[in-house]
Amino acid sequence: MAKYRWRGKDRFQNRVTGNIIADNTQQARQRLYQQGINVLSLSRNWQLLPRFTLAQQAEFFLQFSLLLKAEIPLKQALQMLQAHCHNEKLYQLLAHCLHQLNIGLPLSTALQTEQPFLSNYEWQLLYSGERSGQLSAVIQQLAENKKRQAALQQQIKKIIFYPVMMLSISLLLTIFLLLFIVPTFADLYSQQQQSLPWLTQFLLTISQFLQHYLVYFCIVVPLLCFGVYQCYLRLAIVKNTLLRLLCLIPSINKILLTIQSIQFFSILSTMLQSGITLQQSLNSFLPQSTNFAASHNYSLLAKEARQCLQALQQGLPFSNGLSYRFISQQARQMIIIGEQSGKLTHILCHLTEHSQQQLSAQIELAAKLLEPLLMLIIGSIIGVIIMGMYLPIFNLGNVIL
Repeated sequence: MAKYRWRGKDRFQNRVTGNIIADNTQQARQRLYQQGINVLSLSRNWQLLPRFTLAQQAEFFLQFSLLLKAEIPLKQALQMLQAHCHNEKLYQLLAHCLHQLNIGLPLSTALQTEQPFLSNYEWQLLYSGERSGQLSAVIQQLAENKKRQAALQQQIKKIIFYPVMMLSISLLLTIFLLLFIVPTFADLYSQQQQSLPWLTQFLLTISQFLQHYLVYFCIVVPLLCFGVYQCYLRLAIVKNTLLRLLCLIPSINKILLTIQSIQFFSILSTMLQSGITLQQSLNSFLPQSTNFAASHNYSLLAKEARQCLQALQQGLPFSNGLSYRFISQQARQMIIIGEQSGKLTHILCHLTEHSQQQLSAQIELAAKLLEPLLMLIIGSIIGVIIMGMYLPIFNLGNVIL
């Protein structure tokens, strides 16, 4: 299975380009010919690590639900999606699902045995949709949930991008000073017979190190960053360790708690709307199998779910199991009212929207606070380098006086 990029002409002799996934070039040309494309060039579109992003997952589920609502049979809908698929991972997923359907297995089982991209609660939703005959409605709910998760991911990237960019610029500026400015001072001080301050000597040592090992530095640092990023994406222990470290910062810890509360409320409201019982909904937060992406979620959600399940088993209301650290007193009161009035699903939907508004405000505030902090860090780094270079000149002036 490979992805190919093609150029050609359509039936009206207009030049068109695009991507197609096929087993080989012959199959790709044949499929393009069936679509009325006269292929002019066809080449392999190499991708280092193809991914199936949350935004792509949301788009896939949205298209899937529209096809099912149009009363297109399940197998035919999957075939149509596969025919117009441009993502390798999604294409393989659809091929696997079609194979499982051909041997008589349901869609939920096909997705359960595939490389995980559905969390446990999403699989429970899909399973309940199959049993109740509400598959198209459930898949639309999955699309909305994936869209919400993608929006959260974009908000997190928004707050991370600016600090990373500014720190990268400050690092490059520091390397430039150490490579080109500091050596000029080193030549000047080498002609004088006086001991240098420790800060100046330290900067000169770093400058000499960079001059000798700059090539290795430029190779090792990007590879190290890439390796850490891949470990973060693929290893739950690395992700959880990083999250625990970030939780030590109060403002970031508040943002992470808000994100987790949004996930908790939205998942529960969606599952309750689909007719799944509260106990089954809470069980979906617990890591039950390594085949589910839910096992990589934050441990706090599983902890809250366990506490709520224990409260239900003891005959207590659901709200009694929620910790005060996880939700505010006002949210707890609203959940209690929802339990007493039988409108818990509606209350959870309202809390989800309210928490999303809070998250946007927190991210905006954090971005405003980060800007002066980053400027202070960058100014301090440059100030230390300048001070270290001019200290011997100040000392020389004192000796003359």
